[in-house]
Amino acid sequence: MRWLLLFAAVLAALLVVPGALAFEATTLDVTITPSGAAEVVMTYDLNLLERFGVYAAIAAPGPALEKALGAVAGRKVRVREVGPDGARFVVPKFATVAHGRDGTVYTTPAVDFRVFGPSLDRYWFGRFVSPDFSPAVTTLTFPDGHREQFDDRTDLPAVTHRA
Repeated sequence: MRWLLLFAAVLAALLVVPGALAFEATTLDVTITPSGAAEVVMTYDLNLLERFGVYAAIAAPGPALEKALGAVAGRKVRVREVGPDGARFVVPKFATVAHGRDGTVYTTPAVDFRVFGPSLDRYWFGRFVSPDFSPAVTTLTFPDGHREQFDDRTDLPAVTHRA
């Protein structure tokens, strides 16, 4: 019983220090499908306390992530997988697709990653997390295999590519 009280006291002390936890996005891979959907794989780092906080606060993080991403994206997002090191999800109709005589033109919108931070505020642990949603490497891949890479950016710029 004493170890449980000690654990609870240590955990409580760590959680009351604002900014003590820091979610950090490491990579973001966005693959555009021929229909314009985006298949997204994001990897991130969570320390042990963050993992405990997220999974204690959200028994099923997939639906919570789906709701948060959908609210920010302004459209339905389908989460395929979410875990302690990463998430996979699909954003339908992410890119506009225009078919013409000279090929197909894909245009992706600009995305500011900083808008995702406030979505954490709705959870009890939100005030304790200092999120960094700017991945070290962001890769955008089009259906023909063409790739664009962006390093340490807080946004994904709009990109137009003819395939």
